[in-house]
Amino acid sequence: MKKLTLSKEKVNELLQLSAEINKTSVKRMLSKDRTRFVHEARCMVAIVLRRYGWTLQAIGDLLGNRNHASILNAINHHEETYQTFDYYEQGFDELLYRLGIATNNTALENDVLEKKASKIEKLQEQLSRAKHENISLRHKLDKIKRNSENLTLNLSSLCN
Repeated sequence: MKKLTLSKEKVNELLQLSAEINKTSVKRMLSKDRTRFVHEARCMVAIVLRRYGWTLQAIGDLLGNRNHASILNAINHHEETYQTFDYYEQGFDELLYRLGIATNNTALENDVLEKKASKIEKLQEQLSRAKHENISLRHKLDKIKRNSENLTLNLSSLCN
């Protein structure tokens, strides 16, 4: 991937926006706090900086002197969380938008678009399966109704 640069001001803005979106503070992000939203704020910062070519150690140094393994874990957690939780996906997309780094076909925007396309494809597959299951269940319900009507007729004829 083409190496991109971020100014010190943009890095500070990234920290501030990530904290704001995740309802925490930069101070807590740089602390040892392991609560979910603080961790997710760090994950957002880590993935953006990594995509801008920062080393794991440099990201760790910025985020409260964490080691490279912690940052790698944060990046992996980002990928999983982005695919799983809508609130996180929306927050991360908002972060990119507000930073102005997801415009003009940047590598980050392409990555976001690819993930959204993948998610849409998965949802379309789920919808197709649900429609098929719905048709199958309707056929079963119709069969049950016919059997019930036949049983009612047979019962009526037996009672007469």
